[in-house]
Amino acid sequence: MENRAHVSLDPSLPNGGADHGEPQGGKEGKSEGGEGGRGGGEGVAQGEERDEPPALALAALPLLPIAPRMTTLLYSHAVLVGHDTPVLSLAYSSHLDLCASGARDGSVVVHRVQKARFVRRLMYPGRHPVDRLHLCAETGVLTMHSHADAGLAAFSLNGFPLARLPQGKERLSALLASKDGQFLLTGGEEGVLSVRQGHSLKLLHTLRVGHGPITSLAFTPDHQYILVGCEDGSFSVVADPLSRLQMLHRVLSRTFFGVI
Repeated sequence: MENRAHVSLDPSLPNGGADHGEPQGGKEGKSEGGEGGRGGGEGVAQGEERDEPPALALAALPLLPIAPRMTTLLYSHAVLVGHDTPVLSLAYSSHLDLCASGARDGSVVVHRVQKARFVRRLMYPGRHPVDRLHLCAETGVLTMHSHADAGLAAFSLNGFPLARLPQGKERLSALLASKDGQFLLTGGEEGVLSVRQGHSLKLLHTLRVGHGPITSLAFTPDHQYILVGCEDGSFSVVADPLSRLQMLHRVLSRTFFGVI
């Protein structure tokens, strides 16, 4: 793959600084594994090489005036590259400053957003298209789903496989993690809200919403309610899920360790 430099854009300079800034392909273009390709704190997924370019910046794009005598500019921070096939899914965490993208060939590429830097590439088992992605900000668990096999796969950000559920029963439309990352909620064409452990993907509980396939999931800001959108246009609110999930988790943990 052709190497491309990441050129910083400074709005205070002519042409956004593109003619003045030094291309940083040789300095900033190192992978997150460490200087000169040496292994660092973040390992590389097995069987993958991090030789992809970090990013390519774009020029500033002027927008229409938003008020009299006021004009705003929209700047493209960077174009993150690394896929050879169309991107089907995205997941982003501002807390981790990471963005993950899933493509039709089963590849998942992780980038640092602020530095526009390539981190690593992962592969969905079987190289099926990655139709859904979720990145948990609290635990760093990256969960993938493919409509091709209806399966789920969970990886750490170091590329270590945590869990794999092949040949699922339904194609999922939404993946959602609890605030602490202990639980993963999923919904899809069966119209069932499923609760799984975040790391192991073990199924803990299911709830049939009763309004056809689930198309979207969201937590309220206080994480006391789950909002469930369905294909038939209905909208459901599941009350107080977090405290019940935590209670269920405590009971399961105590049972596992033989306390009760």
